[in-house]
Amino acid sequence: MSYKRSILRDVAVELVSPNPVERRERTRPIIRSLNKSAERVPEELIVPQARAQVATAATVYFIKDMRGLVRIDPAHIQFLQADGNYVELHMPQRRVVLRNSLAEVLKMLPPCLMCQVNRAQAVNIQHLDLIGTDEVRIGELAFTLSKHYRDPLIACVQVITGR
Repeated sequence: MSYKRSILRDVAVELVSPNPVERRERTRPIIRSLNKSAERVPEELIVPQARAQVATAATVYFIKDMRGLVRIDPAHIQFLQADGNYVELHMPQRRVVLRNSLAEVLKMLPPCLMCQVNRAQAVNIQHLDLIGTDEVRIGELAFTLSKHYRDPLIACVQVITGR
């Protein structure tokens, strides 16, 4: 017991030094080194705006497949097709099937990349060729555009209008 009390007494004496000048001199070199590092850090850690956007745009996902993990770039996905608890990701070269709902897959992908056009389908807005009153087109493929999903789709794309 007495050993613990003596250690606590020594620690208390070091923490509450009777001489304030002595305490200030001990912390001053640490403050100087922190100030020097604070002057250098912003220049070293600043990421240019263009590089930050490229890093987020180049995000890739890995999907579990029978062969292992397959790399998927979300920009290459043309459209999603839901069928019950399964979702098909259609890309130019292949098709991948997931056991998720369409809503879950849309939450995992970047926002405003894929827009739902009806209850069972979502399209990549980067691949859209035409947005009509009741359909959207990706190349030769036509998808029905429901009234409920039209306004969110228009909000995700940039529209240039004339007079």
